[in-house]
Amino acid sequence: MELFKCLTPAQIVYEATVAEDKKFLWQNHEVWEKLNVASGVDVILKVLTPAEKTKIVETIEAISLLDDNLDELIKNV
Repeated sequence: MELFKCLTPAQIVYEATVAEDKKFLWQNHEVWEKLNVASGVDVILKVLTPAEKTKIVETIEAISLLDDNLDELIKNV
């Protein structure tokens, strides 16, 4: 989780979610009411286990590192 050390795992999951999915999953006010939460990050904290958040963040970080490596490869071609 080195790339995102200033964010919590829930914040990373929230920010990495594409806009249309974010609206459906994390910004759904019906879900907020049912879970008694006030934000999308709160939804993530309620519905994902710590292990699930960790696995998702590791996957996001791996994809991000892949992107960095691709940029480097393109520079060297």
